[in-house]
This record gives sequence, structure tokens and C-alpha cells, in this order.
Amino acid sequence: MRASKKITAVLSSFILSILPFLILWTAWSVLPDTIPAHWSGGVVDRWGNKLELLVVPLFSLIGSIAISVYLIVSTRRREFADFSVRMRRDFVACYISSLLLSTTCSVIIAVWVQLILTQSTAVDGGLDYRSCIPFPGYM
Repeated sequence: MRASKKITAVLSSFILSILPFLILWTAWSVLPDTIPAHWSGGVVDRWGNKLELLVVPLFSLIGSIAISVYLIVSTRRREFADFSVRMRRDFVACYISSLLLSTTCSVIIAVWVQLILTQSTAVDGGLDYRSCIPFPGYM
């Protein structure tokens, strides 16, 4: 396998694994220090520090690095020298796996940030809690 294809795959995998960090970085200043960390039935049942959000981008980065290392190591082994079809298949599988991992982690972070911002707007006074009550004269 040509080195330029491996370098392109590794670099694009690394760049895509940075995307969840970029999404989080853009929203970091508006996120509250205490965030909803787990929902059950649409209700927050655990709160945590906003540093917990870094777990998903780190998972993306570590997974992407692991896939890239496997790609580099597997295409250097001698037994693959005769099996160019298998090398291409491994290359495509690694590349697609890295794309899916980075995309999934990016979507998870984007949705989590959106849920946090929506939750904090409702709690911090963006919405009056009485406007959510079905019968205005109830309280």
C-alpha cells in the first residue's frame, strides 16, 4: 500500500477525531459548571461537572489513534505483501470505522450540549416554571 494513502487515512481520521473537541470547545463558555449527566425517562437523575463531557471526545481520539495504529501495523506485515485485496479491505474497514466513531462521538456531544443548554435555560429562568403548568390558575 502506498504511503500517501496511509498518511491521508491517518490524517483524516485524526482530523475527524478532533471534531467532538471542536464542538465542545465552541460551547464550553456557555455551559454551566454543573450539568445534567444522566437522564432517565426524560428526567435528570444525575448531575455532574462539565469536565465529564470530555469523556466522549477522548474516546473518539483514543479509538481513532488505535484504528490508525492498527492500519499502519497491519499494512506493514510481510504476510499482507501478497494479499493486496486483503490490505485494501483492511484499509477501507479501518477508515470507515474511524469515520463512524468520530461522527458518532460528534453527534453525541452535539446532542448532549444541546440538551444541557436547553435544560439550563429552563432552570436558570429562560422559562418561567409557571408557564409549563397546564392550568395557569393551579399555583
